[in-house]
Amino acid sequence: MGISIHDPTDQLNHDLIYSSGGSLCVLLWEWAITFESEVDIIWQMNRKSWLKWTFLFARYFPIPVQICNRALDIAILYDLPLKHAPLRVWYVFQVLVAGFSVFCLEIVLMSRVFALYNKNQWILITFACLVMLEVIAIIVGLALTLPDHDFDPIQMITRVPTSFAYFGIAAVVVQSVIIGFTIAKCVQSHLKSVPIVKFMIRDGTYVFILLCMFSMILVIYTLRNIAFSVTGYAWLLTMSSSACCRSIVNMQLVPQHPASTRDTSTEIQFTTIIYTDQIDRMTAEEFSAEVSHRSSSLPNTNSSPDMQC
Repeated sequence: MGISIHDPTDQLNHDLIYSSGGSLCVLLWEWAITFESEVDIIWQMNRKSWLKWTFLFARYFPIPVQICNRALDIAILYDLPLKHAPLRVWYVFQVLVAGFSVFCLEIVLMSRVFALYNKNQWILITFACLVMLEVIAIIVGLALTLPDHDFDPIQMITRVPTSFAYFGIAAVVVQSVIIGFTIAKCVQSHLKSVPIVKFMIRDGTYVFILLCMFSMILVIYTLRNIAFSVTGYAWLLTMSSSACCRSIVNMQLVPQHPASTRDTSTEIQFTTIIYTDQIDRMTAEEFSAEVSHRSSSLPNTNSSPDMQC
């Protein structure tokens, strides 16, 4: 018997679908308002630029996934004829979708911290180990939490696989290390007086808070079998895609030689010290020279209390 859209006993399912649908609307809205910048900046990048392909993946991978998930929600709600075997496979591997989306954001943030530490090899090794940890957590979660053959399609609307708990914990650990390295560098070096580094810390903190919030929602709701974990997954895809794409676009908008006027905008700017095409070529000496030049090019901030670190 099909599930009636007017049945008040199914109000929870409707609420879950509406919330997840809202995340798709926000994702499409974000694409629409940043498309002009995408054309002007991203499409003009060299085809060999890793940042270009990271942007395109982060932008256009979650959109069809979200559309497919929302279409399946409606089909399941109206009890349309669907084969359980493909649905079960799609349901199980949703954690991989989340992992790919979040990894795009993490690799951009890691590259900024790697540049901030003058391309220190120990930082690179640390980040490589963290990525391996995240991959292992996803694989272990998949292996331990495969749904049995009694899989009910309604689970796609009401809950996420338990493997999301393993992934969520790993994501929080990775983000904690990234923000920790960033803050430590600011506190322990002269870079704390460079405004652009302050922007890095501020924006990195915003991403840390958002990603940790959605990750912990997934962990807690999944472990406690709370239905709204599925909407947390949908919003995680939207948040990670939007944050990654804005980070990449805005870092290209940071002027090579900043103007002498201070930016008082309250809009979140995901900035970086290293530009796309420089990240693999800049040496420690060149990095220090660039930071010194940027610092000397900016106005004296000693008289502005709000610019102090």
